[in-house]
Amino acid sequence: MKRIVAFILAVMLLLTACAKNPDPTETTTQPTETAATEPTTEPVTQPTETTQPPEARYHNPLTGEPLDEPVMERPYAVVLNNIYDAQPMHGVGQADIFYEYMVDGLSGGITRCLALFTDVGQVEKIGSIRSARTYNISLARSYQALFAHAGGSTMADSLLKSGVVNDLDAGKASSQIFYRDQDRLNSGYALEHTMFTSGEKLKEYAQQLGYHASLPQPYDVGLTFDDSAELKGDRAHEITVRFRSSNGKGSFFTYNAQKGAYTMVQEFYGQHQRDFIDANTNEQVEFRNVLVLHATSTLDSDGYHIFTQLTGEGTGYFARDGKLVSIRWERETEDDPFSYYLEDGTPISLGVGKTYIGIVPPDSPFQYQ
Repeated sequence: MKRIVAFILAVMLLLTACAKNPDPTETTTQPTETAATEPTTEPVTQPTETTQPPEARYHNPLTGEPLDEPVMERPYAVVLNNIYDAQPMHGVGQADIFYEYMVDGLSGGITRCLALFTDVGQVEKIGSIRSARTYNISLARSYQALFAHAGGSTMADSLLKSGVVNDLDAGKASSQIFYRDQDRLNSGYALEHTMFTSGEKLKEYAQQLGYHASLPQPYDVGLTFDDSAELKGDRAHEITVRFRSSNGKGSFFTYNAQKGAYTMVQEFYGQHQRDFIDANTNEQVEFRNVLVLHATSTLDSDGYHIFTQLTGEGTGYFARDGKLVSIRWERETEDDPFSYYLEDGTPISLGVGKTYIGIVPPDSPFQYQ
C-alpha cells in the first residue's frame, strides 16, 4: 500500500514539473491588442470633384448659344419668297430666327418670310429675295437690323424713304450685290423667283451705303434663353399652323425627341407638300422653338396689300421640347422688341437654338397633339 501511494505522488510531481517548464520549441502566442487599447483609422475616401464647364461669357442674342467672342455687328433681316413655285429656299438653315406671315390679300393662301442672321457673312447664298411690306419692316426694326429686300409695296416704299431702317434694296444695287440666278432662269423659274445675294455681298453693300455695322449697346431683343427651364404644358409632338383658313397655307411641325427640335413640312394650296430644307445643304431646317402669334391683318387702301398690327398686345402659343403653352405678347412701339409671357405673367424661356415665329390672324385654325 505504501508503495502505491509513493508511486502516485511521484507521477504527480512529474506532471507539475512539466507544467512549469514547457517545451522551449513550442511557439507562445502573445495576446493581440484590441481596438480599445489602440483604435485603427479607416481610410477616408474624398469625394470626387466633377469638373463643370466654365459658364460662357458671351452668347448669341438671337439664339442664346454660347460664343467665344461677343457679337459686335448688327443682324441682317432678309425678305424671302415662300410661294410654292419659288422653292426651295437658300440660306435658311443659318438663320437664327425665321418669321412667316401672310402677304397680299386676306385669304392666307400665300405667305412670305423674314430671316434674321447674326453672322450673315458666313451665308454663301441667300434667296430667293422678295419685296418689302410695312410689317416686315416693323419686324426688322425690333432687332435694329439692316433690312434687305427687292422693292416693296407703296406703303412700304413710303416708310423706307423716311429712314426708319437701314435699307438694302436690290432694286437700287448693282448686279454685283444682287443677281439673277442663271440656273433658275434656265430651269424655267419665273423672273420674280430668281433674285439672290450672299452674306458677304450684303455686308459690302451696307458698307458702300455708309451704314454703321456696330451693334448698339446695350442691345436687348427681349429674349431669354434657359435650357434648364421646364415648360409645363400639353404634349405637342405634332403642330399644325394654318394661315387664315383651313385651306390656307399650312406649316406642319414634327418634334424629334432625340434632337430636341422641330422640323417643318410646308403645304401649298391645300395639296403640295415639301420638306422645309436649306438648298445650300439639302438638309431639313431644325427649330428648337416654335412661336405662333395672333395679330390682326387688314387690307390697305389699294384693296390688295395688307397691313398687320404688330404693336400693342395679343395672344399666341409657344412650343419647345415637345410641350406647348398659351402665351401673350406685348410690344409698345415699332422700335421695341416683342415681350412674351405665360398666362400667369411669367416671361417665357426659350430653348437655346433657332426659333420659328408664325404670325397669323386670331381666327386661324391651329392644332397640336
